[in-house]
Amino acid sequence: MFRPFLALLATAALPAAATSQTTSGAELWNASSQGDACMVTSSDSGSQTVLSIMAAPTDGAFIFLVQNPAWQSLEDGAAYPVAVEFDDFGPWQIQASARENIDADGPGLAFTVAPSREDGNGFIQEMVKASSMEIVANGATVGTLSVAGSEKAMQELARCMAKSWAGLSEDGAEVQAASDTPATPL
Repeated sequence: MFRPFLALLATAALPAAATSQTTSGAELWNASSQGDACMVTSSDSGSQTVLSIMAAPTDGAFIFLVQNPAWQSLEDGAAYPVAVEFDDFGPWQIQASARENIDADGPGLAFTVAPSREDGNGFIQEMVKASSMEIVANGATVGTLSVAGSEKAMQELARCMAKSWAGLSEDGAEVQAASDTPATPL
């Protein structure tokens, strides 16, 4: 899991900078792929927080990367307990890993969500029903982001993953190269 995690984190640098298009009010989601990795990204121009959700067919979880240029005090590789809350559904206690020097969107916190697990499925179900996401660390809000439109974004991520799965044999070996797609607004 760790090697695909690093590969996906590295691919985030290319599309994330190119997908920071936003509008006032509801923010835009963008979708992109590179090799067999798929990603959807949203940003909030007010808080400068960027959310990227990445997946590859050989991973059993989605990788969530939340970035903000104001988070310069994050220590690379350190574990940070954070609470993620969608609207007023109640906080999810998450152990996130800090990453510095990712791209122009700033340092970030990465964590995984396994949709096949009950808690992972619940996390995603809350996200797609919500309009906002709040990240809290040490009792203080450190980032907010509109997640309006995330249901459509997750559907696009699933479509991309289905295309990637179609290119794999039963043992997970690549059968045909998946095409790279540039970031496109959803």
